[in-house]
Amino acid sequence: MEVATSDEINFRKLLAGRIDLFPIDVVVGRRLLARHFSPQDVEKLAVHPRVVYATQLHLMLSKRVPGNAVRMERFNQGLAAIRQRGRIDAILDDAASDIPYPIELYEDEPAPADCEFESLDGKV
Repeated sequence: MEVATSDEINFRKLLAGRIDLFPIDVVVGRRLLARHFSPQDVEKLAVHPRVVYATQLHLMLSKRVPGNAVRMERFNQGLAAIRQRGRIDAILDDAASDIPYPIELYEDEPAPADCEFESLDGKV
């Protein structure tokens, strides 16, 4: 196992053949690729369609910064309003609309549960 200090470094390792895969949020990965890599590099990569891990996002604010309690309350009110109007998915889609989607999915590949992997000693 190799440790990297950033997802950009992981992409560079992936392209160089130093690693075979790494987990990353698809939108984050696509944005990094669009910002830091050539279209030729991006064409060499693919995204497996199976989600490895899903989580919720949380807003983090320092209790020490004056006004953050008010900011948190305003954020909660705004979030409740857009949630009530059913706008969250549309807002997230809009935020990702400027990201190129050049990465192909491994749609014709077997699901990970159907794949056989060899262990280090060569046994399945």
